[in-house]
Amino acid sequence: MRQFDARLKADGVGNVTVNTVEPGSAVTGLQRESLRKSPFMLPLVILWMPFMRTAAHGALTSVLMASSPNVEGVSGQFWGNRKPKRINRK
Repeated sequence: MRQFDARLKADGVGNVTVNTVEPGSAVTGLQRESLRKSPFMLPLVILWMPFMRTAAHGALTSVLMASSPNVEGVSGQFWGNRKPKRINRK
């Protein structure tokens, strides 16, 4: 996203923001579909369930980025848990 943001700015596009959003591990229908195709994963999913967020909680960062005036103009960042996160520049 940093590179995409830089390219947009270099091309004079100033009215678009781009960010990466990580919802975290959330309980969704995706687990049911995965288990249907790979039932051997059931023990892992059962062990991981207590640490998973609800789908609504997982969506909070995406909703924040799409609707909050507090992040207007913020671009080229990685977000998770409703805040910017640091990632290595590899």
